[in-house]
Amino acid sequence: MDSLATDRICVIGAGAAGLITAHTLIQDGYQHVEVLTRDPTPGGIWSAGRVYDGLIINNIQGEYRFSNLDLPPPPLSSSGDIRLSGQDLQAYMETFVERFLPDCIRYNTEVLNIRATARGEDDLPHGDDHVWSVMVEDKTSKVIEVREYEKIVLCSGGNSEPHYPLGLSPKEARTNGFQGPVIHSCDYAARMHEFKTLNVPYDSPLRRAPKLFWSTHANNQGSGALGLFYRLVNEGAIDIIAPARVTSFSEDAQAVVLSDGRLVYADAVVLGTGYVSSWNKLFDDTALQELGLDCHAPPPATQYYRWDYTTLAESCPEPHPANKLVTSSIYRGLVPAKNILSRNFAINGAITTTNAGYAFETSANWIASYFRGDKFLQLPLTAEEAMASAAYNAAWLRRRYPNIHMSANDSVSSDFALWCWPQILDTLLEDMQLPIMRSGGNALTWPFQVIDVKEIAHLKEEREALRNATSTL
Repeated sequence: MDSLATDRICVIGAGAAGLITAHTLIQDGYQHVEVLTRDPTPGGIWSAGRVYDGLIINNIQGEYRFSNLDLPPPPLSSSGDIRLSGQDLQAYMETFVERFLPDCIRYNTEVLNIRATARGEDDLPHGDDHVWSVMVEDKTSKVIEVREYEKIVLCSGGNSEPHYPLGLSPKEARTNGFQGPVIHSCDYAARMHEFKTLNVPYDSPLRRAPKLFWSTHANNQGSGALGLFYRLVNEGAIDIIAPARVTSFSEDAQAVVLSDGRLVYADAVVLGTGYVSSWNKLFDDTALQELGLDCHAPPPATQYYRWDYTTLAESCPEPHPANKLVTSSIYRGLVPAKNILSRNFAINGAITTTNAGYAFETSANWIASYFRGDKFLQLPLTAEEAMASAAYNAAWLRRRYPNIHMSANDSVSSDFALWCWPQILDTLLEDMQLPIMRSGGNALTWPFQVIDVKEIAHLKEEREALRNATSTL
């Protein structure tokens, strides 16, 4: 099981989760770790082709870095902004790769399909003797090949596949005669030079936002230039039309049509309409179901779960009907529950959290111990036990965030650790039988302690000590 010298590991995605996962696996001793990314540079959503002037991250300083590489705070800008820019994050990812992952990343490589096959064959797998066949295309040469790996870590994230609402895609714009640029916000950096005028239809009305407690979203207030948007709204430079929904392009091809019949004339359209799951492009429906990445109906028993928290006593918003009908089964947000005994597939980056660096690095260490079969890692004994645990957690998330599946796609909603991320990550540390509450304090005061990612800088050594101790038993 612990084949450090022979196992080929594929990390799909070169964003923050993919980079720290690859580094952690290499530090653990795996000699054949390869990262695949369709981008020409590292960083994922912070890659060079996606960042632009004015792009600012909404994380607090220190929450988007790794324990082995400092990220100095940016200087105070003339506008009063003290948050990191997209360029700052992109440079950080580049530096991390140069120092820790030289020659480990295949750039401009699009993953077309992933499936389990018999070793060295095209047949279906038999028992545990199988590999992952990954079909990839070189975006430069257009050459397609199939590569085989013993293990996969899926780090494709939930912000890489743009969602185009019906009737509003660039292709449909051309069909209707609209001549201006129509792009998704993820392509804005690459195509911003095309814009002469920008009038963005917006489908998330500020004045009609749901209560923060029940939501998985938060605003960007609290620092310097992040208030610029609200000022521009108040000054009339940005017009928010709410409530409204864009339905199509107008017959004269000069405007977009709102659901109430109004027209909004525009020379260009930017679709800030979110993303779909990145997993659907990588696996066919059968593979998703067999692996346990699919969404399915919740087990009947979950309707009887109750949580008697005072904060939940208030009547919660009525959930969308679709939210009641679907659930996922990702154990700890890291491993498909039904595949947990195979130790050949994991996910990093699908847990929504407000402290990405701490979360990705802790998860990467958990995954490394999982792949290595470390005896100290506490796991369910059966797939059924793992699925029951995942079902319970999914039921809690539906209760806590009633419209969770309507606000986040599958590849970024395996778990939600917004304001409770320290507890969820301490759970992963407990699984590894490592110390928790590392910021100090006691049961009453620890929530007020400053948490620093350097607290987990030596997880590899801590796990190694446990491994050596258990091997002598």
